[in-house]
Amino acid sequence: MSRVVALDVGARRIGVAVSDELQKFGHPKCVLDRHGIEKDVQQILEIATEAKSLQMVVGLPLELNGREGRRVSRVKALMASFSELAPEIEIIWWDERFSTAEALRENKRRRRSIDAEAAAVILQGWLDSLEQKDES
Repeated sequence: MSRVVALDVGARRIGVAVSDELQKFGHPKCVLDRHGIEKDVQQILEIATEAKSLQMVVGLPLELNGREGRRVSRVKALMASFSELAPEIEIIWWDERFSTAEALRENKRRRRSIDAEAAAVILQGWLDSLEQKDES
């Protein structure tokens, strides 16, 4: 199996996590500083290529009521540009509400690492949902 990359896209940073080859566990990888869509897409593409990823789980920053707001539009615009360069990589949207809060509970380190931890929480939630489907 190939590794899965997960992104927690924020206004200033993008948290990145990568699964193991068996797609059982998500691990924080790094935090990317935002430099505009073109540069951001290049950074994400480098990570996906390095991981030989065919799937990317992207946190969808829904409002608390479940509606899509401005933040969702920004994330979708970034990923639309990414998909133009890497159409072979499947984009999987995952509700990221509360991922940062969960990462903060699990990790008391500095704020910057929380973005990668939040990406790992997003990825692990998706991986766990796959396992639950397999058990049904």
